[in-house]
Amino acid sequence: MKTERNFTLQKQKFKNIIEYILNIVKTYSATAEVLIVYNIGVNLGVRNSKIDYVEFNNDSLLTIKVYKNNRKSIVSSTDFSIQAIKKIISCAIDIINHTSVDLCSGLPDIKLLAIGGLKDLNLYHYWKWDINYATHLVFVAEQEAFKVDNRIVNTEGSNFNSCMIMKVFGNSYGMLESYNATSYFMSSCMIARENGDMQRDVSYTISRDISNLTSPKDIGITSANKALSRLNSKKLSSMKSPVILSSELSSKFFSYLAQAISGSSVYKKSTFLLQSLHKQIFPNWLSIKENPYISKGLGSKCFDSEGVRTSLKTIVRNGVLQTWLLDNYSAKKMNLTSTANSGGIHNWLILGISNMNLEELIIFMHRGVLITELLGDGLNLVTGDYSCGAVGFWIENSIIKNSVSEITISGNLKDMFKNIVSIGNDIDIRHKILSGSILLSSMQISGL
Repeated sequence: MKTERNFTLQKQKFKNIIEYILNIVKTYSATAEVLIVYNIGVNLGVRNSKIDYVEFNNDSLLTIKVYKNNRKSIVSSTDFSIQAIKKIISCAIDIINHTSVDLCSGLPDIKLLAIGGLKDLNLYHYWKWDINYATHLVFVAEQEAFKVDNRIVNTEGSNFNSCMIMKVFGNSYGMLESYNATSYFMSSCMIARENGDMQRDVSYTISRDISNLTSPKDIGITSANKALSRLNSKKLSSMKSPVILSSELSSKFFSYLAQAISGSSVYKKSTFLLQSLHKQIFPNWLSIKENPYISKGLGSKCFDSEGVRTSLKTIVRNGVLQTWLLDNYSAKKMNLTSTANSGGIHNWLILGISNMNLEELIIFMHRGVLITELLGDGLNLVTGDYSCGAVGFWIENSIIKNSVSEITISGNLKDMFKNIVSIGNDIDIRHKILSGSILLSSMQISGL
């Protein structure tokens, strides 16, 4: 409990520091926003029944953004002493005197700020650190994986991570708020070998609450079976084919949409969706909503990184794009209002999914490729052209025939978005974007 007590006691100290900074900035006839991030964590790994590493971290970072006469400067420090704070504020003011005027620079409208009335999002679940227990978890994951099959011959390691984070934010408009959050992570990566072919695959679990993690036994068994399933992979001839992106990849797929509609991409005119606001970009059965208030959600927040209060909103309704994702600066550049997306998205819910699980989605596809891993990230955000290495399985007559490797899938995201045939109900809860496996009617497969 000593760790938790020390962690909790820092909050008032950090609030006092922020108030002190804001008072100093005020003497320079300037405004500011101040963020303190405090992080305590442990990270450990095992490999072949031996502890590979144990790492502890206890660090904090102070970031100050100062605004004056439509000029802006940013300074950071890990030294929270009065002397250091005075020095970096002085540096920030000096920097402002040498920066150019930007009429869009400044704090968000006070009416948008999350001042008081914050919801309890159930993000903080303290776990009394027990290195022996954490080590036991990853040992079990590895041991259970080796029991699955004698073709499991090695491991790339099993890992456990525990993190407590505190964020305290304040600005010159009177906002001074904070929240605590925890996250727990466990993974196992096993190596299978048969007839000279070696394959690896990983399984992992992540949650705000350690009690909600998948059991280490299941993590180990899953990683072993995934590695075994990839043995004796074959290449494919180049073709156009239906494709299923497994639920593990669906979050990444929809993250391309988040990139394309971000304010910075829009005002810089560097997105393939530049002319797509209020236009059809997905099938009319598909909608996307953002819910920052999901209990224990990995993307849950009451305010964004600029202090703007988050809210429930619709990103896509019946296939039609409803909004850009704006921070304060990009909103001002486009004469709009911040959507509280500074720092990213907050829990996207993909709506309109089918009642089919992955097996039923495979039967429905009948013939095509199930993609389970993407290699690299070949997206041209300006044109929407997409190309990426992939690993997965060839489906023939609704049955997995063999694993495939050394293929590339390609297309244009505009077409890929519209070519979504169905989304499975196998929702992967380990991401900020909650979606099942995605069936696309056609993509270019490049192989032999």
